[in-house]
Amino acid sequence: MTTIFSSCGPPSDCWDVMEIISKKSNRMPGVSHDVEAGLVTINGEAYPEDVTASFEPIIESLSEILAGPEARPVEIRFELQYFNSGSSRKILEIIRLIETAPVAHKVSWVADPEDDEMIDHGNRFSRAVPDLAFAIVEEEL
Repeated sequence: MTTIFSSCGPPSDCWDVMEIISKKSNRMPGVSHDVEAGLVTINGEAYPEDVTASFEPIIESLSEILAGPEARPVEIRFELQYFNSGSSRKILEIIRLIETAPVAHKVSWVADPEDDEMIDHGNRFSRAVPDLAFAIVEEEL
């Protein structure tokens, strides 16, 4: 995990801490954690050759953020343009991890308004976790 610090003025004014959990590639989404905003963003496409090996470090990091001793409420924002069936199982594993965390988190499933398939995926994931705060957000990606 890489931590990036950025300032918006003198250090006493404001400092943002952005943790890069996984860098975006042509087959895997980027995963970042904006510590101050309480936001985890998963952005890109997911169709790795080895799904388990590719997702395991992400799931381990998210587990610590969501359920570790320092856990606090977080919004997990999925901004996926495409994923394969193997990745779908890992995405559901992540969503179930969010659902079972001891701290109440929420999911935002972001899909382009024109992408009916991705909206449908979000609705299916939402039905799998009825007790989780899960919003389908239609906006251009």
